[in-house]
Amino acid sequence: MPKILIIGGSKRGREPMVFTLEEAGFGVMTAASVAQGLRQLGESQPHVVIVADSPSVVNAGEFCFQVRQISEVPIIIIGGEKGKLTSVKFLAMGADAYMSKPVSLVELVARVRSLLRRTQGLKHKPAQKKEARHQG
Repeated sequence: MPKILIIGGSKRGREPMVFTLEEAGFGVMTAASVAQGLRQLGESQPHVVIVADSPSVVNAGEFCFQVRQISEVPIIIIGGEKGKLTSVKFLAMGADAYMSKPVSLVELVARVRSLLRRTQGLKHKPAQKKEARHQG
């Protein structure tokens, strides 16, 4: 079972992501701060890291830079800012994807699966019929 580490954000903000990712078949761990996240990254070696760019995560860009010094784990940044310059900034710092709030949980699962296919060689699992209907 692929492991996902979610760092930052409020507990209330993380809960829907945790539930949705667990329902999609992933093991999910959470960390409230960058320091906890870096510690868990080393200890549990997750397959994907999701970082909520929030006050508890002082600088998601700096986090990406630090992680890239020690790991190639895929990183998804979730931030409140919209615009191409924001996503370009995080991608340049080492993130693999940037998503603006509010996050589409269906898209989040799709991005995680996409990153796992590329980095872990996991086979594509077709979307459930229920998910496919909601994608429009």
